Amino acid sequence: MNITAIRTNTLQNLIRQYNDATTTAATADAAYQSYCNKADMYQNLYTQAVTNTATINAQWAMFLQLKSSLAALSQTSDDCNLVADVSYNNIQKLVKKWEQVLQKTVEATDAINLASDYIIKRKASNPLISNDLVNDATTTAKNATTVFTAVVAALTSALNTLTSAGQAKKSTELTGLNIDISMAALLVPKSDLVITSPQSTPPPSDHSPLEKTMKELLDATTAKQTAVLAALNNANAEKATAKELLDTANGKVASTLAALNSAKAAVAA
Repeated sequence: MNITAIRTNTLQNLIRQYNDATTTAATADAAYQSYCNKADMYQNLYTQAVTNTATINAQWAMFLQLKSSLAALSQTSDDCNLVADVSYNNIQKLVKKWEQVLQKTVEATDAINLASDYIIKRKASNPLISNDLVNDATTTAKNATTVFTAVVAALTSALNTLTSAGQAKKSTELTGLNIDISMAALLVPKSDLVITSPQSTPPPSDHSPLEKTMKELLDATTAKQTAVLAALNNANAEKATAKELLDTANGKVASTLAALNSAKAAVAA
């Protein structure tokens, strides 16, 4: 075989190698683009998953803060109700005491007035009754009237205080009712309320459907974010491997093309 035939045969082999390398590079490029699209898709999914998790976390923190505030308010309301009840009951007892004092004062005042009137009348028919006794009787009657007026004023004041205490009692009861309504809106029973930090993880509760649902949603969203991140990392690894294969294929195309061009030049010479 002469030199020209050898060069021609070599040229044809290089052409086949170049065509094969080009085909391989095209296949590698298609695979790389596919993995790029896959990685981009998972990147978008991961970005959305992070946003969803952040949103649910914010809502969860708001829920816990509201629950904590409601618990504190409920405790304050209970304390106020207790104080209002005790105050109202004590004032009721005081009013009853003053009513009893008034009754006794009325009886004593009547008795003193009757005695005073009797002494004054007897003085008119019996000059032997001393003037001092009459004066003392008159003074005692006036003092009894003064005491009666004071007792009536004290009882009136106690009754007014009782009215104010009753209004305060109703106000605290209304506040407690509003808290109960708020708890009903949250579907959180009063017995299930505990003061927690928004950053803390609350214990599982079988008595709070809304809290349970929100916690399940938070767990599911976090799990999805973790799964998408794992898929994204895998897609990026596949993309990196495909890029290495593409670079190798392109390198093969370049080296084969250089050899082909050299062979063509040799044949032409």
